[in-house]
Amino acid sequence: MIDPDTGHGVSNSSSYPPFGAVAVDARNGNLYAVWEDTRFSNGEYSSIAFAMSADAGFHWSTPIPVNKTPGNIAAGNRQAWMPTVAVTADGTIGVAYYDFRFNDASTGLPTDYWLVHCQPSAATPANNPANWGNETRLTDVSFDLESALDVFGSYFLGDYMGLAAAGDDLVAVFNQASTADSGSIFFHRVGP
Repeated sequence: MIDPDTGHGVSNSSSYPPFGAVAVDARNGNLYAVWEDTRFSNGEYSSIAFAMSADAGFHWSTPIPVNKTPGNIAAGNRQAWMPTVAVTADGTIGVAYYDFRFNDASTGLPTDYWLVHCQPSAATPANNPANWGNETRLTDVSFDLESALDVFGSYFLGDYMGLAAAGDDLVAVFNQASTADSGSIFFHRVGP
């Protein structure tokens, strides 16, 4: 991944080594996986891919994009990255991720952390992108990713992001860099 304005590298889930995130629905055993994937844009930018298995991982659904980064902005600003996933007690699936949707011609790289939900049912299966919504902005204001640590030629927030269920709520922890502190960890709880 790169800074869409400068071409400087951005460490992400696809960086050394690539990894994604998984969660299980304790009610029915369904497995859910998320990762960065460029297949939805023919390699132009990363989106957050989601796939599920209802048979202990023997078979998986076709991956779908679940991030809600607007499609009417410059391709470099559509990059979505560092996904996490969790399932609440009522079966709601949450996926959190960063994107650059508010980037503009000004100095810096405005970055935000987002959460999108799906409440799967027979009528609204999780493997249909149309059933993902209720996007919530987890950052109060955009932060400048260019103020993050520069490690090996890439802006580096670390891998200090997580999403967990607390009953029917989702609890997110994430890094938000600033010029005063490149490694601040933030907490946000989202209820039903």
